[in-house]
Amino acid sequence: MALWEQIFKPRSRKTPAAQTPAAADRYVRGFKVAVLVVEDDRDVLEAVCLALEELGVPLLRATDGQQALEVYEHEKPAVVVLDLMLPRRGGFHLLQRMRARLDPRDRRSPPQVIMITGNEGARHEEYALRNGARSYLRKPFTMQTLMDEVRAAFRDMGVEAGG
Repeated sequence: MALWEQIFKPRSRKTPAAQTPAAADRYVRGFKVAVLVVEDDRDVLEAVCLALEELGVPLLRATDGQQALEVYEHEKPAVVVLDLMLPRRGGFHLLQRMRARLDPRDRRSPPQVIMITGNEGARHEEYALRNGARSYLRKPFTMQTLMDEVRAAFRDMGVEAGG
């Protein structure tokens, strides 16, 4: 069993549309209509995933940078919610790998990366946006703000996400 298969174990408290085969099989520009949430704080990870379940798209999880890279390369999710400070490969490294073949100014092509961080530095935000992040949210942020960003990312790719 591959490492990404051991990591990705959906833990849904309800049965959202994200679990249906029709939703799991949707693609946009070669990327799966899904959200990869990368966060090393398990409480934050669970809270984010619980909120994003309302969107009705598959959710993938990773708790460190290496896991995130493996899940990303295997699943190719269209949207990534990415913590900046991670063990085993940082968020900036992952952002650069995920967006390497794209023009950083192209905010409509997948993967759409939404950076989340507790870091207050303006230089980090500028760097993230310059390297292709769609947006940069500072913790604590509201779940509604995150959901709006994810919906907008899908909408910009021509995909409607519910909720």
